Amino acid sequence: MFTGDRKMTKYFIQSFNLWYMANHGHPMMDTPMKRAVLALTYIQGPKTHNWVVAQTNLIYAKLMGIPPSPHPQALPEADGRFWTEFIDDFDAEYKDTSEAEDAFMELQQIT
Repeated sequence: MFTGDRKMTKYFIQSFNLWYMANHGHPMMDTPMKRAVLALTYIQGPKTHNWVVAQTNLIYAKLMGIPPSPHPQALPEADGRFWTEFIDDFDAEYKDTSEAEDAFMELQQIT
């Protein structure tokens, strides 16, 4: 479960990727649109609610070919852009921007 804690972003993606690999071949995981929607069900809480709603609406718009989709036509469920754009959007929203600073602080404490 991802609740918006940026320190857990990489962990969430890694955990979901492992689950994806373990369930490879299942239609839910092999269909990029469904995989993105499934991932959204594991992103919950007050820090993420608005983003999840926006992503849900965006996925629906892409599927139907309506605004605010960046694509001029409807995308089929199997179009890989559903997943790649979802991951790009997730990373842009929840990337741990202090990761390098945290590592530097840990090194400072060791020495």
